[in-house]
Amino acid sequence: MDVSVVRRTADSAELRVCGEVDISTAGVLRMRLHREIDGGRRRLVVDFSGVRFCDASGLRVLVATRNRLLRIGGSLRLSGVSDNLRKILRLTGLEGVFPPTPIPVRP
Repeated sequence: MDVSVVRRTADSAELRVCGEVDISTAGVLRMRLHREIDGGRRRLVVDFSGVRFCDASGLRVLVATRNRLLRIGGSLRLSGVSDNLRKILRLTGLEGVFPPTPIPVRP
């Protein structure tokens, strides 16, 4: 799995995730997301268009990060979510937590 910062401002960041988010890689995702929060970013958009698979450990990281951001007045949004992951979000009741967000258009 690879996590890269696509864009960063003083209070927000857009990150792109590629590969598989599972028990062996979820810690890396958590670390990268929390690094942005620790750096003052309160609004995160995570592009999942390159994610082939995401298991429960990946979902836990996303929910925990979202909850941490909500406590400080921030937000976490997912973009580029595949149909398969959208189905998992629906089945787990997380679709309302992570509603569809378009991939940001970059100039």
